[in-house]
Amino acid sequence: MTTTTRPVAIVTGSRGIDLGIATAFAKAGYDVAITGVASPDNGQDAVAKLQSYGVAAAYLQSDITDVSRHEETVTGILSRFGRVDCLVSNASMAVVPGDFLDLVPADFDKTIAMDLRGTVFFTLAVVKAMLVRSAADVPRSVINMTSVSPEASSPERADYCISKGELAAFCQGLAFRLMDTGVSVFEVRPGMERGEEAADLGKICTALASGDLGFATGTIVEADGGSSILRL
Repeated sequence: MTTTTRPVAIVTGSRGIDLGIATAFAKAGYDVAITGVASPDNGQDAVAKLQSYGVAAAYLQSDITDVSRHEETVTGILSRFGRVDCLVSNASMAVVPGDFLDLVPADFDKTIAMDLRGTVFFTLAVVKAMLVRSAADVPRSVINMTSVSPEASSPERADYCISKGELAAFCQGLAFRLMDTGVSVFEVRPGMERGEEAADLGKICTALASGDLGFATGTIVEADGGSSILRL
């Protein structure tokens, strides 16, 4: 097992906003592990980009909906880096818009499997790995990317809204459970249109992971450029 002296961040996902967040961590001096369902060959361009910032990076093929293999993924990350200091859960499933009343169990189950069930149990697997180190030399954190959907409903994407609302409740419960362990938990809510620059979300995540905001564990960060502000 290789043990790095740099902090290590895991980012679920390896493209788009996922890669933007991972890049922000690489720029901040973190070694970075990214995950995705595609074959390892498909993740090499992303790895090369992260490594260009002078840090170590790895791509692990991982289907977050396959709960039975979460431990294997975490073990693989630990074998490469020797530690985990931050988890950013951003993997999510794009839903097909449709009338709430026409929602079918198969579509609902797919959304819940990734956006809620998979995220919850992967997070728990990572947190347990974090807690093996009773005294951390750098701050530890869990950052769950949800959306404005816990408070702004959409009848065309009811399954998505339900999954994100439940994930928000999970974040609060996890923050409460971990508040005496030194692991901070945050929820970041990007806008539904995802018009934010990935770099902006990356800056938010690295700031939350820095340890400077540890006393604010359990905080919800509205990261939508003000679009969720109520207007008269």
